[in-house]
Parts: sequence; C-alpha cells; structure tokens
Amino acid sequence: MSIEKITAKIMEDAERQADEILGQARKQSDTALRQAKERAREILAEGEKNGQREMEKIISQRRSVADIDTRKRILEEKRALMEGCFSQAREEILGLPPEAYTDFLMNIIKDTGLSEGEIILNGRDRERVGQLLAERLAEQIDGARFTLSEEPGKFDGGLKLRQGKIFVNGTLEDYLARAERTMARDVSEVLFGGEGAADGSKKDR
Repeated sequence: MSIEKITAKIMEDAERQADEILGQARKQSDTALRQAKERAREILAEGEKNGQREMEKIISQRRSVADIDTRKRILEEKRALMEGCFSQAREEILGLPPEAYTDFLMNIIKDTGLSEGEIILNGRDRERVGQLLAERLAEQIDGARFTLSEEPGKFDGGLKLRQGKIFVNGTLEDYLARAERTMARDVSEVLFGGEGAADGSKKDR
C-alpha cells in the first residue's frame, strides 16, 4: 500500500470519528443553553425586578460558557485525532511488507537526486530489506554507487544518506514530522470542516 493510500485511509477514518465528536459537543451545548433559559424563566416567575434584563444576562453568560467549553472539547479531540492519525501512519509504514517498504525507501533516495553515497539503515531494516534495497538501487538509478553502512542507525525506520558534505535525514521520524506540518491544515479540514484549523496548525511541539 502506498503512503498516499495510507494517509487517505487514515483521514477517511478520522472524518467518521469527527462527525460523532461534533454531534456530542453540540448536544452538550444545546443542553447548557436550554438549562440557562429555564433558569431565566424561573427568575421572571419570581417577579424579580429587571427580570428581562437578568434573563438576557444569564442566557448570554451561559451561551458564552457553553461555546467556550464546546470549542475546548473540539480542540482537544482534534489534537488527539491528529496525533492518532500520525501514530497510525507510523505503525502502518513500519508494518509494510518488504517490497512495499523498500519502495518507500527508494522514494526517499530518489527525492535526494543523488546517485551515490552511504546509506544508513537501522539494524532491523538492514537485515530485512538491505539486500533488496541494493538490488533496487542498481536497477532503478543509473550509475548508482551506494553502499550500506555497517553501523546501524538509531531510529525507528527510513534511512539516512551521507555523500561527502551532504547529509540527508530521511528517517521515518523526520518524514512524519514534515508530513504533520504540511498536512495539519488538510487533516483539520477533513475532521472539522475548517473549524479551529488555525489552532490545530499552531499546535505546540
């Protein structure tokens, strides 16, 4: 499965979850407003002076509190879903079969435009796809002169590439961090129709 299909599937699942979250949040907001109106009517029934003004004041205050609480909950749920999306992407990439995972590594290397250098993989990937990657490099990149480092890298997945003074960080951690930055607004749009998108894109890191 390609990375594009993985992210598309994750965003599709998140959209379904978002509908349920927003429905619950709006229901809570409606309940708070209904309770505020009931309280306001009680005040009027008691004949308090300036009851109409007091009713309007209570409704306005309760509406503000309900809106703030709803937005806070939406923001919290949005952030949790965003983190879940990228956590799931990480697991799905690491769980790709050797052929598909090698394609992922090849795309990273091709994006650099380099045809030679030292490739650093973590120990697991070197054992699992090192030979297959070497074969793909020879087949798909003209004049390829890459070597696999004997020293395993300390990262979850992906690779690092060193060629002279050029150093490319193509690790899975870096890949997902960059993907999160560039996809944050798009995922937010899918999850919440643009509501709070700016807040999500400015999430503290």
